[in-house]
Amino acid sequence: MTDYYLGWGPEDEPLPPPIPLHPLHLVISKGDVHALRHMFASGQVFSNTDLETRDRFGTPLHRAILGGHEEIVQLLISKGADLGCSVEDDYGDPNMTALDLAAKCGHAGITQSLLDSGTGAEHHQRRVLNYADSALAFAAREGHDEVVRILLRWSRLPAGQPLDKLAICHAAARWQVDVLPTLLEFWNIIGPSCSSLQDNNNREVLNHALCVACKENFRSEYSPVENLEALEALRPPLLSVASIPNARDVLRLLLDRGADVSVTNHDCQTALYLAAKSKDEEIARLLIEHGADINARDNVDAHTPLHIAAYLCAPYVQLLLDRGADPTAKDIRGETPLHLAANCLEGDNLDAVRALVEAAPQLLLDQPGSDGLTPLMYAARSPSRTPTMQYLIEMGVNVNPASHYTGETVLQSAIKHHPPSIIALLLKHGASVTEDNNNNNQETAIHWLVERTESSSSSGMLEILQMLLKHGMDINQQDTTTRETALIKTARLASAAAACLGSPLRTHLDHFGFLLDSGADASITAADGKTAKCWLQESKEKLGDREVKGFFSTILGRLNRLC
Repeated sequence: MTDYYLGWGPEDEPLPPPIPLHPLHLVISKGDVHALRHMFASGQVFSNTDLETRDRFGTPLHRAILGGHEEIVQLLISKGADLGCSVEDDYGDPNMTALDLAAKCGHAGITQSLLDSGTGAEHHQRRVLNYADSALAFAAREGHDEVVRILLRWSRLPAGQPLDKLAICHAAARWQVDVLPTLLEFWNIIGPSCSSLQDNNNREVLNHALCVACKENFRSEYSPVENLEALEALRPPLLSVASIPNARDVLRLLLDRGADVSVTNHDCQTALYLAAKSKDEEIARLLIEHGADINARDNVDAHTPLHIAAYLCAPYVQLLLDRGADPTAKDIRGETPLHLAANCLEGDNLDAVRALVEAAPQLLLDQPGSDGLTPLMYAARSPSRTPTMQYLIEMGVNVNPASHYTGETVLQSAIKHHPPSIIALLLKHGASVTEDNNNNNQETAIHWLVERTESSSSSGMLEILQMLLKHGMDINQQDTTTRETALIKTARLASAAAACLGSPLRTHLDHFGFLLDSGADASITAADGKTAKCWLQESKEKLGDREVKGFFSTILGRLNRLC
């Protein structure tokens, strides 16, 4: 028997230990109404206590609702099943009644049967007045139009009560384009000329629905709604190709009904800002055509829509620029959209970088943020941004900026993440290898080079090392804090990796050999009194692997001859 999946938590989440099923639950789970009638007729169900027995899905009534067994639900109601018994909803609220569950599952006939029995009126009103999800909100969020219509006809709220309009926001959050018109028409929210829209609550709900419809689509879970101001905490479901057209249709509907395109959430993020996370050019174009402020800033980072589009690799940076977005706008860190494009969340964003540079090349290329980081420095910090690095270097950017805080240089970052071709390009365009271009700890680029441990790093490391030495870098430079040279640092890294006996250890030992061959001084002592030989000797004594131990012995033999 396959249990009905409720939607609470991931589908692959381990289920709790099974509870032995009461015969009543077993019959209902199979949908066998004839067997159930026989149980009642033969006296196998003795009292209401049997009707209230629970498994992990709730009472027999909850079981029947989950299975969509309308005739069984009607039979249980006639036998006195407790219609107020509840289970947990999506937020862990244990007050989800049979009516709420039927609405969530989209069972129109069962919903009508429960309403006809007189269930839910008081409970429904209490949940709505306390900003909890009502049956209507559950149905709207799941897109069950027929259930929504049934609940709207039945509505027991006081005249003029606006709070159950939160269902509009639930429908907008899930882009339920079929349900949303039903909800809007019920409350007569038909456009700017309609008197009902002049009601502040109608306007507020409509505008919040617009914000929610534009909200980020990376998470499928929802946050509890405690009041209208918390609506922007809602998240729509995971974005899929099929859902994008629905998002567009929902936005068109809300905008055509008079939603204010300039509405913001509590962070002053506009619909256009939020829509950047959908990465859909048509959605952005739609909002711009309805008058969205192209340069509006949020109150968290002072980001404009162009900043966030560049950072999230949205494909319409050029559209924003064509419509008047300011490429020189700075956020609270003094960074322009070009900084964020070069530091793109999802890897390389060369198209956006090109568009921004072409819009204002002289003002953007070498503009540092408040921490001294330029666009080139951001690109240097990720191995996926090699194309952006190459483009910026060839555009003539300054290749010798340094972080205000650590003194980290472009060359040091690039050496740790990028191929020899980029290092050669930096050196060709004037990257400095002198002591003046070390970081605040006086580490050279070679100190950073020895940290590379990817499988292809040995050949690349030797090529880069030869380039640096050819340009005059000091292979025996000691840092300020530990007084380590690159050779000592490599020996220490090898010692730390010795217990693993994996590729990092062998890579570090290869690096050690390259440094020795290139003239590194093995007699230099660090601040802790250790030489490179000390680190390797300690590691060898702890090793049990004969092959690696032999490799250590070979290197130590070379050191003995040198020292």
